Amino acid sequence: MTRHGKNSTASSVYTYAERQRDKKESKYGLIKTRLGADSVNSFDCCALTLQPCKNPVISPDGYIFDKEAIALYFEQQIKENKRKMKEWEKQVKEIEQSKVENEANKQLEKKIELFEKCRSNGTGNFQEEAPSSSKLLSKRKHISADSDDEAEAEFKKKKIKIEKVPTTEEKDKKNPSFWIPELTPSVDKSHVEKPSMKVMCPVTNKPLKFKHLLDVIFTEIPEDNKSKEQHIAGKKIRYMCPITHDLLTNTTKCVYLKTSKHIITQECYEKVIKKDMIDPINNKKLKESDVIVLKLGGTGFAATNNLEAQIMTPAMQADIYKSENKEVLIVGAGGSGLPSIRFALLNGITPVCFEASNDIGGLWRFKPQECDESSVMKSTVINSSKETTAYSDFPPPPDAPNFMHNTKLLEYLRDYANEYGLLQYVHFQHRVLGIKRSPTYDKDGKWIVTYTDDMNNKKERIFDGVLMCNGHHTHPYIPEPWEGQENFLGKIIHSHSYKDHKGYEDKVVVVVGIGNSGGDIAVELSRIAKQVYLVTRRGTWIFNRLYTYGIPVEFAFSRRIDFLLRPIFPIWAVNLLLEKRMNERFDHSIYGLKPKHNVLSAHPTVNDELSNRLANGTVIIKKNIKSFTKNDVIFDDQSIVKNVDTVILSTGYKFNFDLIEDGELIPVANNNTTLYKYMYPPSLADKNTLAIIGLVQPYGSILPISELQARVFFEVFTGKSKLPNENEMMDDIMVKKKKMSERYVKSNRHTIQVDGNDFMDELADIIGCKPKPFKYIFSDFSLFKALLFGPNVAYAYRLEGNHQCKDARKALVELNYRSIYPTLHGKEIQEHFWSKSYLLKVFGNIEPLLIVIGKPKAPPPNLNEAVGNINARGESIEKKIAKLDGELVKLKDQMKKMREGPAKNSVKQKALRILKQKKMYEAQKDQLDTQVFNMEQTNFALEGMKDAQNTVAAMKHGVTAMKKEFKKIDINKIDNLHDEMEDMLDMHNEIQDAMSRQYDTPDIDENELEAELEALGDELAFDEDTSYLDEALNTPKVPSTVPSAERKTEDGIAVDEFGLPKISA
Repeated sequence: MTRHGKNSTASSVYTYAERQRDKKESKYGLIKTRLGADSVNSFDCCALTLQPCKNPVISPDGYIFDKEAIALYFEQQIKENKRKMKEWEKQVKEIEQSKVENEANKQLEKKIELFEKCRSNGTGNFQEEAPSSSKLLSKRKHISADSDDEAEAEFKKKKIKIEKVPTTEEKDKKNPSFWIPELTPSVDKSHVEKPSMKVMCPVTNKPLKFKHLLDVIFTEIPEDNKSKEQHIAGKKIRYMCPITHDLLTNTTKCVYLKTSKHIITQECYEKVIKKDMIDPINNKKLKESDVIVLKLGGTGFAATNNLEAQIMTPAMQADIYKSENKEVLIVGAGGSGLPSIRFALLNGITPVCFEASNDIGGLWRFKPQECDESSVMKSTVINSSKETTAYSDFPPPPDAPNFMHNTKLLEYLRDYANEYGLLQYVHFQHRVLGIKRSPTYDKDGKWIVTYTDDMNNKKERIFDGVLMCNGHHTHPYIPEPWEGQENFLGKIIHSHSYKDHKGYEDKVVVVVGIGNSGGDIAVELSRIAKQVYLVTRRGTWIFNRLYTYGIPVEFAFSRRIDFLLRPIFPIWAVNLLLEKRMNERFDHSIYGLKPKHNVLSAHPTVNDELSNRLANGTVIIKKNIKSFTKNDVIFDDQSIVKNVDTVILSTGYKFNFDLIEDGELIPVANNNTTLYKYMYPPSLADKNTLAIIGLVQPYGSILPISELQARVFFEVFTGKSKLPNENEMMDDIMVKKKKMSERYVKSNRHTIQVDGNDFMDELADIIGCKPKPFKYIFSDFSLFKALLFGPNVAYAYRLEGNHQCKDARKALVELNYRSIYPTLHGKEIQEHFWSKSYLLKVFGNIEPLLIVIGKPKAPPPNLNEAVGNINARGESIEKKIAKLDGELVKLKDQMKKMREGPAKNSVKQKALRILKQKKMYEAQKDQLDTQVFNMEQTNFALEGMKDAQNTVAAMKHGVTAMKKEFKKIDINKIDNLHDEMEDMLDMHNEIQDAMSRQYDTPDIDENELEAELEALGDELAFDEDTSYLDEALNTPKVPSTVPSAERKTEDGIAVDEFGLPKISA
């Protein structure tokens, strides 16, 4: 009731207009600025209790909690986890007990059934079936008639008991109103999942440890500084940035510094601290991990719900990006899956990793038992060095060997996962069964994933994106059977099943295929087998892990300077150089390994010992297998190896994507598939929420490529980078396939072959992180030297773009130290290494000069500018000579007027000095003229060279155009043209014959010819008489004066100034 109502007795009423005015002034209470009466809390509000913190702490994810409240939460969660664990253990025991009872009941039912069968047949004998065998026990028991009656009575009792238990339908019929408790239908117990003993964050639902919570110090506004005091939504602002004194509110983006425990504004961090990474409060060095971005700590939603919050997008404390809580499934926790988890976290995405086995590592975890999963051999050593294999933000330790054993690499992967807390996102023994697009895919790009968990329960879950990181070494490729293979009594296995040398002692072994696995198996077995035969169809080029001076081979062939200069050198020259280097180690043709293809036309085979094994005869090279007999193997050259025990097929692998929509989305034929950057299906270019990681066969290590592919995916997924459309993707794929087919030998192995360095640069171009070595040539020469002349490693791609790594420079500069440390310990490690590279010695000598210069010089002038400068100097000298000539004239005149004596001699000496100076200037002028002449000649020669170059380019273009035109010419048309030309030649010959033929003509009288000649002379004489032209030649003379008036002829015809008849206008 308003104050103006009839029965109003209120002395004051808060009117609607007054309320609207106050809302407008406070900017609080409107629908655009609030979602509920208590939606905005104090800045130091606990994210759990929504009350101001008495003792604030912050989580690694940036949420503020009250220490007492979060401690109680931890206590309650631990108790709840223990309760759930007990319930789950009880459930497991009940399941095991029920299994035992069911097995016992089954055995009893079998006995009863057997007893009934024997009884109905009139025989008193029956057999008792063993629970662990499908056959009946041989021992029979004879049952007398009395025992038969007892067994029948017992059976009837059992039967009555079983019949007394009613079904659910019978219970419902007997007791429809549920009044009798004994007959009330029972409900099955709900299945309890195995609980995690980890405490989850109450906000993010991620694992959280109490020791990871950090104390927080808020800087309060001083009491004497009342000008800073403000209010928002009726709440007093009590805190400020300790550095800039900016006010801290729920809408201010803030960060937490671990070193000083203070909260500052993000703007202060970006502009003041980030450059030097030094905490100005205590002057301590900061790391990226020491900075935590604050999230929802001071904003609650007490009077609203999530839907309203998502629609209105309320201001959240220090949220840099809008929190969408997206989840991406990562299939596999091996060398590709782990960096995918890492970059998901860096981009604010929640990773969910399903690993089918019970441990990480994938291919690089040796599995001694036979299994479907990919596995290295027990003795496998990586073919690429530790530096080129390492991830971009995790250099290997210095004492790790350059070429690590598989156990060392697995240890490196474990350290990487532990360093960045990746294991908490891995769900072990979770096997993916199928992946398909959700019904709302066109709108949100989500995927439905069907999987089994660690309890073998089949489930479905929706994810915002999917990354397939399960590798391509799972399905062995078995070639078509050879003739007589079915009769072979020996063992035939794939290298996928080969684990170690045990069991091959004194055996005759044939290894088919000379890839990396085949070479390693042949070398390993040659030490203990009776004889090893290595079968190859086309041969191969053998690379060694070490190059000149014992440095890793990548340090010589994977430098950025090499592939920057590559366009200058033709591919045949590079192949020739590499072949020469490899034959210097051992002549491939002598050892029976030289292939018909070039070095760079096939994936490299890396082996350090094969040549020695060939030399001592423990390994023998054979051509392709032709057929098998019972015990022997026959080859194409008709040679026979007798008494073969084992044939090991090192024939590679095949891959498919049957998990994704039954293989229809990404079809694969003979290992050929169509993926943009070997990652994205072009048909999904509008969303790009599914990608394949690690589906490449590179020159070099695959781990850095997988990491960079994961980085590209999440940059695109979060909208920081963009990919081309479907048509542009297909064009890129076709170009890449064409180049690969032209370069490589046709093989299933080369369908996903890439040059590691070039491919990494392609990926880096998408997200803007390609290394720029020349950027550092003057500012940081050590880094420039490492980038340009060192091996191309993953650290270089963390210097540019998003998620730069502050330790990337250190990792690059110290790379050589780490590569030598395992074998050389001493003070001269670094000097020893760099002394072996003459290029680096040359550039090392100019380093002090570049430091002194400090900045680049201006570019030198061209020839035209130089000629202009010299001409200007010549003009200046000419002016000086003219000035000296003037002075000499004055001195000569002065000397003429003077008498002989000291005064005249003084003037004369002065004149001689000036004359000498003039002669010097004239000599300089002559030199400059000579220089100008030489430079003009040089310029002329350069212009001639340019013209010649243009001519050659034009000719080259003409040749190219002619080639294109020749390609358009049809052979059939050429034949027709040739026929037409022959016809024309025949016609031409006929015409010539006709013209050369002599025809009979009548005789002509000479008198008649003479008469005609005289008549012609008369005509010529008449032509010489020119009197008939006199009238035409008597034309008026040229007028000498300007006509003053109109003139007329005697006949009265008006003429112009030239005496010609005037034409009327």
